[in-house]
Amino acid sequence: MTSTIEYLALGAVAVVLVVSIVQAVQLSGLNEKVGQQNTLMASFVSGASTAGITSQAGAPAQNSVPRQATQAPGQQMVGGC
Repeated sequence: MTSTIEYLALGAVAVVLVVSIVQAVQLSGLNEKVGQQNTLMASFVSGASTAGITSQAGAPAQNSVPRQATQAPGQQMVGGC
């Protein structure tokens, strides 16, 4: 005969499994969006650099995309992690 504790344990395992599946679905959707944005940005950067080269006929090509001097606080490494 199964006890209440065993039912609670099975319930907890089921909840963890459902949460894991939901997170996996969200992560794959996010990964797809990031891939699309990377493709878009790559085409934008290559288009901008190509436009910069053709518009400056004899001048040396310069990168027309400004570089970010510092990273956003959420992107910085803290404590070596």
